[in-house]
Amino acid sequence: MLKNKKASIFIFILILINIILILWYVVFNNVTVINNNIDIWKNAEEVFKNVQQKWDINIQTDLKYNWNWNGFEDFISCPTNVTMSWTTNKSTWLVTEMNYSFWSYYCLWDYNGKEFRIFFDKTTHDFNRAYYDWDVVDLVINNWTTKWSNIAPLSNVSATPYKGTHKLSYAYDNVVNNKYYKSNKVEDSFIKFDLWSDRALDSIDFYKRKTHSRRLSRFDTADIIFYNSSNVVLNTATLVWMRDETTFRHKDLKNLWLWNSVRYIEIKDNSWNKQYLNFKEVEIFESSGGWWGKNREWEREFNDSDSTLISFDETWTVWWDDFDDNFNSDDYKVTSTWSIYYPWWFQDDDVIPRLTIFGDVRDSNTYQNIFWSNYETNAFVEKNTNNNDGLNLKIWDITDANLYLDFFSDAENIKFDLKLYEFDRAAYEDENTLLLKNSYKIDDLTMNSWFLQMYNWELWLSTTRTANTMSFDFKNKDYALFVINKLPSNLSYRITWETTTWTGLYINPLDDSWTWTIESLSNHMIIWDEKNFIWEQFVIVWNK
Repeated sequence: MLKNKKASIFIFILILINIILILWYVVFNNVTVINNNIDIWKNAEEVFKNVQQKWDINIQTDLKYNWNWNGFEDFISCPTNVTMSWTTNKSTWLVTEMNYSFWSYYCLWDYNGKEFRIFFDKTTHDFNRAYYDWDVVDLVINNWTTKWSNIAPLSNVSATPYKGTHKLSYAYDNVVNNKYYKSNKVEDSFIKFDLWSDRALDSIDFYKRKTHSRRLSRFDTADIIFYNSSNVVLNTATLVWMRDETTFRHKDLKNLWLWNSVRYIEIKDNSWNKQYLNFKEVEIFESSGGWWGKNREWEREFNDSDSTLISFDETWTVWWDDFDDNFNSDDYKVTSTWSIYYPWWFQDDDVIPRLTIFGDVRDSNTYQNIFWSNYETNAFVEKNTNNNDGLNLKIWDITDANLYLDFFSDAENIKFDLKLYEFDRAAYEDENTLLLKNSYKIDDLTMNSWFLQMYNWELWLSTTRTANTMSFDFKNKDYALFVINKLPSNLSYRITWETTTWTGLYINPLDDSWTWTIESLSNHMIIWDEKNFIWEQFVIVWNK
């Protein structure tokens, strides 16, 4: 009987132990699941925040590059009647061509085997310097021809805003210490200047009033109507996409055949939504001596051994060439306004945000995703009609792309690790799955700018292209780049791709081809382990 009792107690203890083990297993696994869920939630939150940061950088960069000048301005063209004379030779009717290099705009041609350049002033409205045989001189205007030496703003200018025959508000701004002229936001609103007598005009400067902290001032489109003393219309000009500062120069007014008879100047809004006109200041310059109908003649002698003299007048430079004078037309296209291509394959800076991916990486012990291409991002690039420019290509079917990376930081020296993942295209396209095919990494990098190389299946860097420069196949593969920033401060990056023949690639999934909005497809990825990833990708729409 005692033996049976002991056996029963032993069996009961075994049952209790099993129950305890089962309960411990269930509780432990539930805690593990909860902890894993918390980790996944935290990582998902981090992914979402990084996606937000990326689309914000994308959209703000696109806006910045398309709001960083005055829009389309076509005031200059290169002279085609240049005369170069020296002690033993004289050449006439030399033809120059527009050129652009390192944010400098100039007219270029070759004379006696040496390069000759004519430069414009900072507003790109007039000529100011010339270069020849390592000598730079300031161009001067022949005063006998045009007598421009005493040009000054007219001091006796009055301005009255009108709506039809009714006067509107007129105010002074003591903060900027200048008058400003503002018409009401109504139909038929305009500003009219009375010059008090008939004038010969040299130029008119329009300075827009700032209306937004991020954007220098709002675009305006206006008609400029010129009257004589009898209020008869002499001619009308149009300011298109006017913002910040716009100038009507001597040659622009000369083309209007105004001669010496301008008494009134009326600025009238002609935009479709009838916005009010808002000027910080309007300056009107008078031509002295009644020589307005003449052509300006530019000349200067160089300090070379032959005392070469350059001269040309505005006879053949008064006509527009349809190029935006600062190669920055702010219309989201690679071309000048109205799809006019710049000479020598120059490109408008408006397209830089679509050719480049910008971003920042904070200091971290884990890899941070800086680029991820997949079927959807490539399709997004493909659908942007602004990318169909004939100068750059889209990554949709490119099989020979080379990666160029720029890293920069406030720190004196940079240091980071780089990892590259290659994913199966079909798995993502058909099953929405990230199937890793290959991975490569390189540690403790200190180079700022480089092409990515691959040799014997190992990554390395080079400041120039070599036979081992890595070729990316965007047609058949998806790629993701990751960086560990080993600095105590942020590490900024700039990513671009080119084909092996140096053609630029549209790589950033932005669609700015819509009239009023910009779309950005942004994504981010976290490495959970070498076979599992947490990622998010979605589209944000923003107003232009």
